[in-house]
Amino acid sequence: MAPPNRDIVRYREVRRADQLDDQKTALQILAAHLASGTQEELQEFVLSQIKRIIHGDAAGNWYDDFNAGGAILSLEELSTLGLTVSGHRTLRQLIHFIDDGPAGGFATGAVKQILPSANPFPTSVIWWEDALLTKRIVDKTIVRNPNKTPATVQWRMYDVDGTTVLETVTDTYAYSGIFEISRTRAIV
Repeated sequence: MAPPNRDIVRYREVRRADQLDDQKTALQILAAHLASGTQEELQEFVLSQIKRIIHGDAAGNWYDDFNAGGAILSLEELSTLGLTVSGHRTLRQLIHFIDDGPAGGFATGAVKQILPSANPFPTSVIWWEDALLTKRIVDKTIVRNPNKTPATVQWRMYDVDGTTVLETVTDTYAYSGIFEISRTRAIV
């Protein structure tokens, strides 16, 4: 909501505020453009909003050295910690590959290799960047029980160089006969 139009009064000097109340509530701040009749009153709402950005609803003032111990990050530092859409794709998160291979964020032409070939119980599935088979994207290694059920399945996600492992996920299976009853996941 835009603030209403006001008469503009220009001063040759800006008067220093008599008080600096920075304890206005969120509802009071929301109505600041209606409730403040002077620049001094508006300044109190602005300082209260700054205090809320720093401390939230907790005790404190806008002028506190809130980062004296280095424990609180600046807004600029916090913005670098967030996960953007492009950052999410860059991370090449493993969950996007499990069972169907690469999708969004990757060039077309990826090649799936299943080893041993022509075997109904593969022990290795590798997604390569292209037909040259030089850069891995993700691979799956399956260790099988004597009855051919998976004992462990290990997924490894590779960096863009195709050799550096970014993340490893290993599932260990428990069975009752041939029926899976539980799975334990280790993420490294």
